Amino acid sequence: MTTEERIWQRLKAAGYNDFGIAGLMGNLYAESALSPTNLQNTYEKKLGMNDAAYTAAVDKGTYANFAKDCAGYGLAQWTYPARKKALLDFAKSKGKSIGDLDMQLDFLIKEIAGYSGVCSTLKSAKSVRAASDKVLLEFERPADQSEAVKIRRASYGQKYYDKYSGAAPKEEPTMSFKPRLSRPEAGNKYYITKSAGGYSDAIKGSPTDAACNVLSNCVGYAYGRFNEIGGYGCCKYLRPVNAENFMQYAGGLATGQTPKLGACMVWRKGATLNGSDGAGHVAIVEKIISATEIVTSESGYGSKTPFWTKTRKKGNGNWGAGSGYTFLGFIYNPAVKDGATVESASSAASVQTATITKMAAAPLHDSSAKGGKRFTTTENLNLRYGPSAEKIAGTTKDKYGIITTLGKGTGVIWYGFYAVTNGVKWFYVAAGSKTGWVSSAYLK
Repeated sequence: MTTEERIWQRLKAAGYNDFGIAGLMGNLYAESALSPTNLQNTYEKKLGMNDAAYTAAVDKGTYANFAKDCAGYGLAQWTYPARKKALLDFAKSKGKSIGDLDMQLDFLIKEIAGYSGVCSTLKSAKSVRAASDKVLLEFERPADQSEAVKIRRASYGQKYYDKYSGAAPKEEPTMSFKPRLSRPEAGNKYYITKSAGGYSDAIKGSPTDAACNVLSNCVGYAYGRFNEIGGYGCCKYLRPVNAENFMQYAGGLATGQTPKLGACMVWRKGATLNGSDGAGHVAIVEKIISATEIVTSESGYGSKTPFWTKTRKKGNGNWGAGSGYTFLGFIYNPAVKDGATVESASSAASVQTATITKMAAAPLHDSSAKGGKRFTTTENLNLRYGPSAEKIAGTTKDKYGIITTLGKGTGVIWYGFYAVTNGVKWFYVAAGSKTGWVSSAYLK
C-alpha cells in the first residue's frame, strides 16, 4: 500500500468525507509532499542535518531541541513549540519514531479534533475547495494565504479526490463535442450564482439576466461554459477573476496559441493586468472552421444581449478583437480530447462506432424517440462506454469503463438507441458534451 493510500484510508476511518480528506491531503502535500520525515528545507543547512539525520537524532535523544527549534517537521510541518512538544510527547507515549507515518496521522486526527470548525468541515464538506480553504486558513495558517495559494492547494487536493474517491468520475476526454450556439436555458446551474442555487461563484451580470444571473458578463459565462462542457456538477476549473487574469488562474491546465474545441480564449485590455486600464475579455471556442477561423460563444458585462456567437478570424493574431485588446492565448479544456469532432443535434442521435465495436451486438432503436426524449437522473449515475455494469469474468475490472458520473438531477437526451443486458434496458444518451450508456432504471 502506498503512502497516499495509507493516508487516505486512515483519514477515511476518522470519519472525514472524501472532499474533506482530499482537501486536507492537498494541504499536507503542499507542506511536506506527504513525507512524515520532512524537515523544513531552510533548516537543513542551518542545523546541518537532512531529513533522515534529524529524525534519527530526535529518536535517539542526541538532539534535544526538537520542540523549540521552530523548524517545520512532518506531514503537517509542525512548527510552533507547543505543537512540536505535543507531537514528540505523543510519539514517545506510543513508542514510535517521531517520523512514523501512522503515529503522525493519529496525532493529526487528535489535533484536528481540537479545531471544531475544521473537524466539522472535513466531515461535511461539499467540495474539495471548501475543505482545502478551511484547513489552509484555520489549521495550517501559512504566511501566504493568497488566492493563488488557495487555488494551488485545492488543485493538489482535487487530484487525490479524482484518484481515490469512490464517487469521483474518471474524467476521460470526449471525442464528441456538442457546441453551444444558443443562450443557456433557464435554470442551468453553471450560469447561476451559488447564492441563488447554482454552481457559480462569479458575480451577477449587468444587466442581470432573469434566467441565468451571471449574465451579462463574459467572465461568468466563460467560467460556467468551460465547466458545463465537462459536466462536473460544479465549477471545478478556472476562477471568476478579471477576464485578462484567467491565464494566471489556469490551475495547471494546458495553454497555447492553437484553437481547440472547448478552449477558453483570453484577451488583455490595455497595457497591464491589474484592471486599471480594463478587465479584458474571455470567450469559448465552439467550432473550428480552419486554423485561422473559429466560432465562439460569448457574453459581455454591460451588454443588453446576454449571449451571442461570433465568427472570429485570426488576422494579425488578435482574433478579431479591437485595437485596445491583446490576445494572450487559449486555455485548453481537459474534458475535450484533441481531434474531437463537433456533434450536431442530428449526429448526437447516432451511436459512435468506437462504442458499438465494444458491444456484443448492434444497439436496438425505438423510433418513438426520434428527435430526442429528455430524462433526468434519479441518483448519481455512471455514464459508461457500453450497456452493462458487469465485471470482466474473473476480475474486478469493469467490462465497460466509466466515462463520467452524472449527478442526481442531471438532464440527458435519449435518441432511441438502447440495449438490454440481463433484463435491464440501457439507453445511449447525450449528457452535455458527453455521450454514453446509462441504465434506464435510474431515469425519469
